[in-house]
Amino acid sequence: DKIEYLYDLALMIWADGVATDDEINTLRKYCLKFGFLEENVEDICGFLLENAKQNVSKKELMNLMQE
Repeated sequence: DKIEYLYDLALMIWADGVATDDEINTLRKYCLKFGFLEENVEDICGFLLENAKQNVSKKELMNLMQE
């Protein structure tokens, strides 16, 4: 569920076609609040933002994560 919530946020970040530093920092903050390790946050955010930019569906994202 946490990844789905974070992905929703990533999709909102890209809704206007621009990911600002403030928006990306907010995503990082929520990753930490959801209990992800600090050393993994950059990779998680990068993965979510890249897929959100490409408008990958949640179902496809979850399949990618299981691979």
